[in-house]
Amino acid sequence: MPITLWVVLSVMVALAAAGTAVPLVRRYDDAARDNDAVTAVLRDQLADIDVQTASGQVPAAEAEALRTELKRRLLVESRARPLAVRLLGDRSAGRIAIILPALIALAATAIYAVTGRPDLTAPPPPRVITAEVAQGNGGLANPAAAAVAPLIAQLETRMASAPGDPEGWRLLGWAYFQTQRFADAATAYRKAVALNPRGPGYASALGEALVQSAGGVVTPAARAAFVDARTVDVTDSRSRYFLALARDQAGDHKGAIDDWVRLLGEAPPGAPWAAPHRDFVERAARDAGIDLGGRLPVAPPVIAGAANARGPDAAQIAATNALPPAAQAAFVRQMVGSLAAKLKANPRDADGWIRLIRAYTVLGDVPAAKAARRDADAAFADQPATRTRFATAAAGLGAP
Repeated sequence: MPITLWVVLSVMVALAAAGTAVPLVRRYDDAARDNDAVTAVLRDQLADIDVQTASGQVPAAEAEALRTELKRRLLVESRARPLAVRLLGDRSAGRIAIILPALIALAATAIYAVTGRPDLTAPPPPRVITAEVAQGNGGLANPAAAAVAPLIAQLETRMASAPGDPEGWRLLGWAYFQTQRFADAATAYRKAVALNPRGPGYASALGEALVQSAGGVVTPAARAAFVDARTVDVTDSRSRYFLALARDQAGDHKGAIDDWVRLLGEAPPGAPWAAPHRDFVERAARDAGIDLGGRLPVAPPVIAGAANARGPDAAQIAATNALPPAAQAAFVRQMVGSLAAKLKANPRDADGWIRLIRAYTVLGDVPAAKAARRDADAAFADQPATRTRFATAAAGLGAP
């Protein structure tokens, strides 16, 4: 900042401080003058009563009553407006009121000029995590909340009759989490951990629910849950991810990036969280000004038809096997039906048709898979190359 601007701002602050103090002194002086005027009048009246009594104009009894009343008023006035000890005259007080605040303001500016660091910028806020980065270990990543919601009542009823079932509490926590009821999910996961501390993925699921319920901040309770999870499974990817996030939020950006890069390098082939995690690490390194320098592993090639595809795939449907048997069929059918409805409304979605064929095949409904294949061919009757993709996908799935 230019020195001229510093001088101008310092003078302005000093004048403002002095100007603020002047009315305070004036109010004190006005109060003192008012107090002096009232008491002076009362004392003059007392002296006048003595004169009138000596001249016989006022009877002695009446004069004594008047004196008593005036003395009472003097006492009341003194209590209502106590006089402060004034060590300085009016002019001295006024000068000090102007000079002292100005000197304090200038002194503060001078101290900051010597010891301050105006060149420093505010530190970046700690990174928080949202549901955009899934670190689940075999769970269903971002399923349709509408499909999960009907299962919650069934699971709640089940747990009311079997509160000692840790797997049931885990399933209920999972269902709460998918519908973004993170605090309820944490409560259910905590019960599962209490019943089975070494349950696979229990503690890390609890930690993630605590993070989400805290708005993306890794709280001490969440960190403790992730540490416990690593005592059960040292390779737990979710715990490793969030423990690195805790380091990042504590200001250790380099350490967090190192942990995230190491986690990505050790990802098993086909890990569903590897691609979003890679994007996240690249953004985090860019925000922190850290050069990755080719440290990230080579990204796997993108499979044609996989990008932009929506709806349930084989991995997602297989993940529902953790649900109660009665709920599995309803859950999967609802998701598959939703995809089929979307394709009916927008049949020019080649990737969507491949997903629907795959879903029907996983469900064991080969006739429905073949029917979806025929509908897909009809939608792309003008694109032989796309129909070849459908044929290849269907043959590979056993639904030619």
